[in-house]
Amino acid sequence: MALATLAGAVSCSAASAVDFERCTSNAECRAGFGQLSQCNLDTGLCDQLEVHPRCESYYPPDLFSNVETHKDTIIIGSMFDQTPEVGDDLLIKAAELAVIVANDPDNEERGVDGRLFGIVHCRYDEAFEADSLSEDEATREIADWLGNTLGAAAIVGPGTSSTATATFETLQDLRVPIISPSATSEALSTIDGVTKTDANPGQFWRTVGSDNTTGTVMADLLEGNNSQTVKVVHVNDSYGNGLASALSDAFSGDAELISYAGESTIANIVISLASEPWDELVFIGASVNEVTAFITAAGIQINSNGMASPYATRRLLFADAAANSSVIDQTVDSLGVRDLFDTDNIRVVVPSAVESSNAFSLFLTKMSTEFQVSPGAESYSAQTYDAAWLALYGIAWAYYQEQDLTGPNISRGLRKLSDKTAEEVVVDSLGWTTVKEAFRRGESVDINASSGALDYDPSTEETLTSLAVKRIVPSGDSYTFETE
Repeated sequence: MALATLAGAVSCSAASAVDFERCTSNAECRAGFGQLSQCNLDTGLCDQLEVHPRCESYYPPDLFSNVETHKDTIIIGSMFDQTPEVGDDLLIKAAELAVIVANDPDNEERGVDGRLFGIVHCRYDEAFEADSLSEDEATREIADWLGNTLGAAAIVGPGTSSTATATFETLQDLRVPIISPSATSEALSTIDGVTKTDANPGQFWRTVGSDNTTGTVMADLLEGNNSQTVKVVHVNDSYGNGLASALSDAFSGDAELISYAGESTIANIVISLASEPWDELVFIGASVNEVTAFITAAGIQINSNGMASPYATRRLLFADAAANSSVIDQTVDSLGVRDLFDTDNIRVVVPSAVESSNAFSLFLTKMSTEFQVSPGAESYSAQTYDAAWLALYGIAWAYYQEQDLTGPNISRGLRKLSDKTAEEVVVDSLGWTTVKEAFRRGESVDINASSGALDYDPSTEETLTSLAVKRIVPSGDSYTFETE
């Protein structure tokens, strides 16, 4: 039934409150009937919003079933891979945790002036069985639904540089803030402009640094190992190309860049490189599946050729996608892989939260209490928790200082979080109250985030990342990652 019918003599159009003018946009219906309504162009009336099939996970649980209760709820979206076993389940939980804490009923200052938050989790992975969309197609479709149909105030995610690019291109005109915890491509630094200002803040944000720093650290590791002839196998996208180039630029030796277009081509590259001279091989994959394809193929080479195989005797250096327990779980029982792990020749460079910080400890405690999980510092979960909080902070600034939750107003609030002359605030429930008090006064704060310092440069709106080097070590009947 149309909401206009339910409302009696209330128009679906924001322009009229007495007649039945046809609605022409979802925004009109949201203005007249609340966040969870949309314009049915067939009837010309405002209907209850239909949830996108790829976005059927959300918080609070009654978000879409109790429309009256949530008509004033401020909704943010999340965009992550939900492939079973290898998807971003931890990141989804971390993003939701920020909303749960901000809505805490035990906090008299919950929400913003009593208006609570909701979060809708959308998936872009090809494992979704209800359609046949590619990752890029799914990313663009759910970004459009979150921005144009749902009217999400901000997006947490997506997880990769390619999906972040697609999301930005889809939402560029709306200027909905996009806050990724793990999209590290250097190209994203200027996707929304070279220089940002209070008057013209950027749309794309992230709680992780760009690949320039990662490339330098990887090059330093190669040179520390006296590796002079290096093969750099990388995915052919903005992330892989950018990190490979950053590494090559920082490396004084001979680095041959070898790109691949898809997971199915990785095994052939592993086979061909087995007969070529190299001191060390770098693998830059965009997903867990790509890393597992490489490790599985390397294990087969060791199983076939014994410990004389170059994959058993030479060093292998991986980018961050390899620092996932699913990589070990999916490969450990494959031919030759235990021999590969036992060589202790594998290293992984990954952005890392500051495990010793009070903010990270608070985050771990809350994740354990709420979801009975204990994420590692290198899982991007802390960065995701921070990204969701950034969305809420930006909304608070727009609410108190701009009185309008537009994208630029929310992004402007994100520029108020790194003032070293202001009060330091830990990302947590108490910090939420402190931030809102400061923003009511129009003052900045200095955020102490769960992932570490988020010191955004006011011109580039970029931050830096702490990096960890991981190795694979035995753990019972299997293996685990250990920080060097």
